[in-house]
Amino acid sequence: MDKPRRKTKPLQGIAILLLGGKGERYGSDIPKQYVAMAGKPLFLFAYETFARSEDIDAILLVIPKGYKDKTLKLIGDKNKLIAIIEGGPSREESAYRAVSYLGKHHADPYAFVFIHDADRPLVSENLIHKLKEAAKKNLASIPVLPIADSMCYSPNGEAVDHYGDRRGNYTVQTPQVAALSLYLSAFNKAKDHLGDFTDDASLLMSTIGTKPAMVRGEPTNIKVNDRDGQLLFETLYRGLKG
Repeated sequence: MDKPRRKTKPLQGIAILLLGGKGERYGSDIPKQYVAMAGKPLFLFAYETFARSEDIDAILLVIPKGYKDKTLKLIGDKNKLIAIIEGGPSREESAYRAVSYLGKHHADPYAFVFIHDADRPLVSENLIHKLKEAAKKNLASIPVLPIADSMCYSPNGEAVDHYGDRRGNYTVQTPQVAALSLYLSAFNKAKDHLGDFTDDASLLMSTIGTKPAMVRGEPTNIKVNDRDGQLLFETLYRGLKG
């Protein structure tokens, strides 16, 4: 007599970490996500936070071509890892490939998918939790910070053309969260012009009209683009560790 199959718990929170960028502004022979900063490769900081989070059941990594073996070696015990796939020529192409992978491998269409740039190493478990709670009410959520500085516009980057009103304007961070079914619909509609979008929430709004809830982000949730960003990250990291 065959043994009854054990029912597996459906995945309710899935993190997509994007490591596919080349990081030209950083100026390294290897992608900056793999450069050691504050004692370990940059992407591991975000990976380990998502792996610890009680709101995340699984992690999907999107990596540069040729880095799978290196990535597996760095992760070690592969906690919560469900797959590693190769990224595309742009950020949104990489996100599209990841969302499509989840759809093809029968992930719960109602699971909340967190798309995060792996070069934001200081994402916190608290922010992840707040985003998931907001997404439960609105099906999508993003972390934002109000703009505190004056805003000006210059078409040539040399002289100010005019000043803008900062009221009601926010900077947007990642992770950005939505139900998998929403991401699948939005990315499939936009698949022929993914380069028109800078992030996942703008794609959701433009293609299917979903307006994500806003959650206050964290000033420490910075993106490491260059050497100055690395210095700031390492300074913040030492301060957070006390």
